[in-house]
Amino acid sequence: MTVTLDRPWLRCDLGRTRRVLSWSLNRPGFVSARHILWREVRDADLTADLDTGRWFAGELARCGDAEAVGLLTSRDVGTWRGAAAEVEGVRAQAVVTAGLSNAERVGRRRPVAAGGIAAGGVAGGVAPSGATEGGVAGGIAAARILAAGVTTSGVAASGVAAGGIAASGVAAGGYGTINIAVAVSEGLSDGAMVEALSIVAEARTAAVLEAGLTLVTGTATGTGTDCIALAADSGEVRHAGLHTPVGEVLGRVVMEATAAAIADWMALS
Repeated sequence: MTVTLDRPWLRCDLGRTRRVLSWSLNRPGFVSARHILWREVRDADLTADLDTGRWFAGELARCGDAEAVGLLTSRDVGTWRGAAAEVEGVRAQAVVTAGLSNAERVGRRRPVAAGGIAAGGVAGGVAPSGATEGGVAGGIAAARILAAGVTTSGVAASGVAAGGIAASGVAAGGYGTINIAVAVSEGLSDGAMVEALSIVAEARTAAVLEAGLTLVTGTATGTGTDCIALAADSGEVRHAGLHTPVGEVLGRVVMEATAAAIADWMALS
């Protein structure tokens, strides 16, 4: 992948059209694409009555990338971290932006108190001001944004409402969402690509666990708005688990890039 920063965009060029598997806002599932794009957003971009999907599609079209797989984030896209590796001739490259201000422990959402503010942190509810976690205006737009992997700053000085995330062990001023683009050289079957995506998610989770962020519900394992986009050619490789070169190299690059991006966020927080 070739990475280009052109604010508010971060563009990953795969070099040719490849299959991409993700749960992105604009092109989820198995699609064909040459580019994976991040769009950095702020509150002014996302109003309460905004059709976020239509807005994002328009933004991608205006920059000439209507067919790209798009990711939304409030994290400074200039903070991206990358890693590349090769295992037994299989190559992989990862690009990651990360923040943990809306971190969660898998299987245990932080409890939501009156008004939608989580005890010890905001858990995707609507605050008394009408802003959701991270300060995104409430309503349909916020629901779509959260589902797509984005949180924005702007509620109180810390980016969360009073009694919010800072109290849970996440420092004030942080940004949420882990977005990952990763490409592997091998051609994968549908099943292998799904398995490979699970390895990427496992590597991300391992990096978050190693960061040791403590919440009221336990050690953080991710955020409520993470998104992953995995690129590979269609091929005959049927297995991509931890015992395979594909699984090893994907896990290695994703762990390295995610750990570096999280370390940057924690240092600033």
